[in-house]
Amino acid sequence: MKKVFDIIILGGGIAGCCTALALSQLPGKLKIAIVEKAAPDATRTDSAPQAGFDDRCLALGKGSVDFLRQLGVWQHLQQDAESSAAAIQTITIGEQGMPGTARITQPRSMGYVVELKALGNTLVTLVQQQTDIEYLCPAQAKKVDFATPEAHPKAKLSVDIDKDARQSRIFAKLLIAADGARAFAHQFLSRPPQISDYLQTAIICNIQTQYPHDNRAYERFTPSGPIAVLPLSQQRCSVVWTVKNTQVKTIMALDDQAFQERFQQQFGYRLGAITRVGQRSAFPLRLMRLPDQAVREQTHLLFVGNAAHAIHPVAGQGFNLGLRDIQALQKVLHSHLSQDKHYLDTPHHLINEYWDRREADILRTIRFTDTLIKTFSNRFFPVTPARNLGLVLFDVSPMLKNTLARYAMGVIPA
Repeated sequence: MKKVFDIIILGGGIAGCCTALALSQLPGKLKIAIVEKAAPDATRTDSAPQAGFDDRCLALGKGSVDFLRQLGVWQHLQQDAESSAAAIQTITIGEQGMPGTARITQPRSMGYVVELKALGNTLVTLVQQQTDIEYLCPAQAKKVDFATPEAHPKAKLSVDIDKDARQSRIFAKLLIAADGARAFAHQFLSRPPQISDYLQTAIICNIQTQYPHDNRAYERFTPSGPIAVLPLSQQRCSVVWTVKNTQVKTIMALDDQAFQERFQQQFGYRLGAITRVGQRSAFPLRLMRLPDQAVREQTHLLFVGNAAHAIHPVAGQGFNLGLRDIQALQKVLHSHLSQDKHYLDTPHHLINEYWDRREADILRTIRFTDTLIKTFSNRFFPVTPARNLGLVLFDVSPMLKNTLARYAMGVIPA
C-alpha cells in the first residue's frame, strides 16, 4: 500500500520538528511525514556523568519564544524541563584590550538560552503525539522523483527511503528541506548554494564560574573572533568561542585545565574564575545562502532553517532566523488553505509567496551578522580606536540600544 502525504519534510531535528508542528495547526488536517536519517542528540538515552552539562545550547529571542508558545512547545518545555531555560536580561559588548563597553538592559527578558537536548526532546515528544505526523527515524532519503505517474493522482513527487534496512517509497504534494546547511535537496537547484568561508571555527562548551551570571550575556570581540558567554540554568554558562581555523587543533588538544586558563585569558574575569568546563565541540563557520532564482523556479520544493541559509553565530540569530522561516510558511499556507483546501495541489505560487516574505529578512540578518564580523575583524590601527569610540557612543544612545535589543529579541526592524 502506497503512503501518500500532503507534505514530506527532510530532516527531523529542531527545524524539521518545528515545521511539522506549525503546519499541523493548519486547517484541513494535513498529513505530514518527517524523514530523519539519524536519531537527534535530543533523544539520547545515555547515562554518562555530566551528560546534561555537556549539551549545546540555543539563544532564543523573545519573538522565537512567543512562536514556540503558540506551537505549544514552550509550555511543554517549561513543564518538563523547567531548569533548562535561563533568561537574558542584560547584554554587555566589549573588545579585548580596549576600555569602551556597551550595555543593554531590559526590564523584561530579551530572550532565553535553552539546552538543545531539552528542546529537542520536547519537540520529538510533541511530534510523536500528533496523529497526522509520521516521524520516520532512522530513515534516509535516497532519491527524490518529481515525476510520479504511478502515484496517487494528487501526488507530485516521491521520496525513496531506507528504513530498518528496507527500501520504500512515499509520496507527497510538497517537499520541505529542513536538514541543515548540507541539505540533500540542494542537488535539485539549478545553481549551487552561495558559500563564503569565514576561516573561523566556533568552539562550544558549557562552563561554571566563580560568580553568578545574574542573567547577563557577554559578547567580547578578540583578534581571533567573537566570544559569546550566555547564561544557563544552575549557574552555568554556554560558551561560543570563535577562533581562527589555524588555532583549532591546538586549542581542542588542550586538557581541561589548560583550556580553562586559555579561555580565561581571552574572556577575562567578569564572572570570576572559571571553575569547571564541559565537553568541547568544534564547528567550522561559513556563510551560505541560496540563489534567489534557483529557489523560486522550484514547483514542489522549498527550504527552511539552515537548509535555506547558514550565518555566523556572532549575534545568536541562526535558529531565530529559521523559526521566522517556519512562521512565514505557516502564515502563507493558512491564508490560502482556509479558502481553498486544494491549494497544495499546485504549490508553485506558495513557494514564490514564501520567498517574497522571507527574502528581505534573510538579507538584513545576513548583512547585520556579516558586517559585525568584518567590522571587528579589521585590525588596521585607525579603525580600532574609532570602533571603540563607536561602542562608547552606542552605550549612551537609547535609540541604537533599542535597535540592537529588537534584534536580540527577534523583532527585526524593517
